[in-house]
Amino acid sequence: MNRSLIWKTPFAVATWLGMAALACAADLTLTLGSSGSALKPLLSINAGPTPPTNSGALDQTAIYQRLGVKMVRTHDFNGPFDMVYMYPDRSLDPTQQSAFNFTSPAGKSPLSSDDVYKAITAGGFGVYLRIGDSAGDAKTPSDSERANWAKAAVQVLKHYAKGQWSGFNGDIQYVEIGNEPDSSGFWTGTATQFYQLYVETAKALRAEFPTLKIGGPGITQGGYSTTLGKQWVSNFLDYVKSNGAPLDFFSWHIYSNSADDFATAAAYYRTTLDGKGYTATESHLTEWNSGGSTTNTTTNSDYRAKAKGAAVITAGWIGLQEQGVNQAFFYRGADIGTPDPQLYGLIFPDGTPKKSALAYSLWNEVLGYATRYPLTFSETLVATGVKALAAQRSDGALAILVANTGTSSVKWTLAFPDSRKLASYPLTLKTLDDSDTLLKVNTPSATEFDLAAGTAQLLLVHAGSDSFAATPVAFGKLANHYLALDLQAAAADVGQTRKVYLAAQLGKNWYLHNGTTWQTWSGGSLPAYSSGALPAVLHIPMLSKTDISAATGGVVYVGYGQSDSEMASAGRYKAVYTVPAQ
Repeated sequence: MNRSLIWKTPFAVATWLGMAALACAADLTLTLGSSGSALKPLLSINAGPTPPTNSGALDQTAIYQRLGVKMVRTHDFNGPFDMVYMYPDRSLDPTQQSAFNFTSPAGKSPLSSDDVYKAITAGGFGVYLRIGDSAGDAKTPSDSERANWAKAAVQVLKHYAKGQWSGFNGDIQYVEIGNEPDSSGFWTGTATQFYQLYVETAKALRAEFPTLKIGGPGITQGGYSTTLGKQWVSNFLDYVKSNGAPLDFFSWHIYSNSADDFATAAAYYRTTLDGKGYTATESHLTEWNSGGSTTNTTTNSDYRAKAKGAAVITAGWIGLQEQGVNQAFFYRGADIGTPDPQLYGLIFPDGTPKKSALAYSLWNEVLGYATRYPLTFSETLVATGVKALAAQRSDGALAILVANTGTSSVKWTLAFPDSRKLASYPLTLKTLDDSDTLLKVNTPSATEFDLAAGTAQLLLVHAGSDSFAATPVAFGKLANHYLALDLQAAAADVGQTRKVYLAAQLGKNWYLHNGTTWQTWSGGSLPAYSSGALPAVLHIPMLSKTDISAATGGVVYVGYGQSDSEMASAGRYKAVYTVPAQ
């Protein structure tokens, strides 16, 4: 048979077109729900922004601010804020200032507890005060020391919240008593001895601070995953209730390479608390990250530094939102020690981001949309390992966060429950994978998106009220700096022909980028960085592993307009980044 004749029949053509459409169709359609709930600000962190104990590390204040960090938990500074260093001799009278050390370097750190407190608050971050000790320094109070230890905890709070002993008048909302007391690395006494310590300390704190939220104990993940751990938690809750001590929040920890585990643990603790009558007690996840292996360094690196792990924790963050966790503290900010992709930090000691830091930046962007909407998964193929979250601003703009923790790529799309079409909106797609140090940002023309295994994406669906804005993406020391800018166009300018201008001021000198290189500008018309149809978000990569040590204090400006004069008259430009001193 002449095969060319097959394709000339109407039936064959229709069949071929149907097969082609099927081949290109999305594997997964996410349909937006209609009723919303508030997103939780799950963007807090352990340690920092002060440099870790290793010499030459970068202060993380500016990075924390750009990542949207809300609070810093005072844990694992390796000295500062550890009771073993703040109140070292438990036989001394805890009402006397001489019994305490708040101002001298503590432990392995060159910093004091006061130094760390000042750095946290100066950066605009809340202080989540953990009363206990860090890894490697934990010292369990004996029965004879317990009363003084509890009284000392009150004096610590009075120093940081009531100005006692030349202290601070800080607005500390939360005090967490204990850290992993079910682990021999932090507690060598019996479980009952810890329950007693918690009750005595919590009651003493409540008497002095009636509005303070008091909780604990920072239980390990055995608290939900093992029979003994579950019994420990049950006994703790019963003991606290029977002794009339406050438990405004219950705190717990989990490290896992399975995204489902985070939501499973959250659901277990919520159910357990409710079942014990603690329906108003908040759920706080005070340490979380991907899991680790003692034998496989490649696995550790994949999950701690690469996109595979970033996809897991993004899916985990989505699950935490769905299970009503009130606070979450990622472990941790910067790594301690030499650069090592196996370590827990978001950031290498020199400030270079791991993929987990880029994931954190996506979560921060999602929180700008405030209201979470449910998504219905309608699959034409099974999309194993995909988690997604939708959030909406009051103006109707949408953010869709999607993570693929599976082993196969997935083509996905977004659908509305009404007659609206995704193709009617300007779109921006941000992709987190291993192909670039920073996020990849583009303006997709199609409405179906390829999500590779072990990656995450953020789709922004722009609304008609979007306004001009610009934000920097910056990491690293000045000698090894990464910088990109995201220019958001006003809705009326999207798709219109506009000129984009990129300028830098260093001292008295001005420089303009002409799309190819920087050139000195001494007056006259401004050379344009680009010209053409303006997308909703224009991503401008500027620096990658670049030494800009000589540019300290320099200011980068970006703007756009029909011309430089029209941009100036409209005020459509802004200083978007100042090169910090390091």
